[in-house]
Amino acid sequence: MYACQLPDGSPVPAEGWTVALNPGANGFVNGYDGCRDAAGVMTLEHFPPGGPSATYSWSNGSSATWAFQAPAGTSFAAVSLDRSFSSSGANHIVWQVDDGATRREYCEYAGGGCAGTLGGSVRFAPWSDPRFTMSQTCAAAGGAECPGPVTATYVSRAVVELRDDEAPLPTAPPSGALVDGSRPMTGRAEATLALRDAGGGIASVAAEVDGRVLATTADPNAGRCREPYSAPVPCRLAATLTVGVDTGRLPDGPHRVRLIARDAAGNTSVQGPFDVTVRNTPVACSTGVNGAIAAGLPRKRSLTQRRARATRIRGTAPAGAELRLISRVARRGDGFRAIGATVRAGASGRYSLPVPKGPSRSLRVGWRRAGAPDFSCSRRLTLKVRARVSLRAPRRVPAGAPRARFRGRLRGGYVPRRGKLVLLQGRQPGRGWRTFRAVRTGRKGRFSARYRFSGARGTFRVRARVPADGTYPFAPGTSRALSVRVG
Repeated sequence: MYACQLPDGSPVPAEGWTVALNPGANGFVNGYDGCRDAAGVMTLEHFPPGGPSATYSWSNGSSATWAFQAPAGTSFAAVSLDRSFSSSGANHIVWQVDDGATRREYCEYAGGGCAGTLGGSVRFAPWSDPRFTMSQTCAAAGGAECPGPVTATYVSRAVVELRDDEAPLPTAPPSGALVDGSRPMTGRAEATLALRDAGGGIASVAAEVDGRVLATTADPNAGRCREPYSAPVPCRLAATLTVGVDTGRLPDGPHRVRLIARDAAGNTSVQGPFDVTVRNTPVACSTGVNGAIAAGLPRKRSLTQRRARATRIRGTAPAGAELRLISRVARRGDGFRAIGATVRAGASGRYSLPVPKGPSRSLRVGWRRAGAPDFSCSRRLTLKVRARVSLRAPRRVPAGAPRARFRGRLRGGYVPRRGKLVLLQGRQPGRGWRTFRAVRTGRKGRFSARYRFSGARGTFRVRARVPADGTYPFAPGTSRALSVRVG
């Protein structure tokens, strides 16, 4: 982890470092984290009360110390410092770095000795003590005081390399469709894993399918759990993460899933493998209608929505029957698919099945009995959703002006690869709507067209109309009508 400065030079606080001051009988010592200030350094000082140009005599043993304690579950691998020293005169103040009872670095500031021999960078490795300390202390012989001007140590970057050998462990078995082999997966399948860690904390969970990592979920922990780390424990020690896979990327059939948890140090633990089955090909309903399954959209077999909204299918089925929503997007070439979670009919047989918002669809309620290859399905219901389209047009077009420009966009997705035809229509009082320009959208649903009102005068109402199309799963819809004054 980095203190004071990241590898790219960005400033960060000295998190995890603590300062201890021992002024003695008449000492004036200081230690502060200036990493976010203009100075950008961690400082240790014997500072005269009269100011930096004054001289002073500090008590023997007076000291300023920066220390770092290895967090639980970790130990030091190495510590690197970028430091500099400022002093003049023979003052017998010393700099020292101790690894427990072993002195790793020592020098006296007298005559610039530290600056002459120890300035720049140093790396201490290996390091055995669970605590790292660096200090400057008045250590004159015979308990004498240390006279002199200001004496200071500046650390512009400290890099602590911690050893963490413990992998994250689950606190409960993973759950979710991605690891549940009891039923085929379709669409997006997710798994949730609760974990604990000792050391740097839990960084991520990855979903591996047939030996390939297809998805990873990271826990940023408010931005702390991202490399390069600047906190002793950058990630959460306990976290529950959910990772999801689009099973549409996988062929139908059996697959093997593993969940791989990783901590901040790179240690991993694996859950699984889990044997699962993907079934994304269109599902089949057995011939005919199962009269035991009654189904209806709100009060009717057919529902038309001006704007896509979630709704519900309600009805009755045999008590305890596990029901699925069988849906087919109203688009050429699409088949029926089982989507959403299973809903169990109550003791009275009543059920309520959620229908997510989306395009126009044919809907059925399916019940697959144990061992049956196909669903036994209700009658077919129809959900129509009108196309949503926006339009922008100039409010006024001067006579003889260049062509007026019209822009717009389809909303709701499902735009064909080759775009969708949109009709620009106009109307004057007492007349019906007439198409004056047909335009095709791009793949993102945006369109633009120019039109010259040759010889026309007056106020026109204009709109965009989206006609029915077998490749676009929405019912015909129109934009809000706009007024354009010509002349």
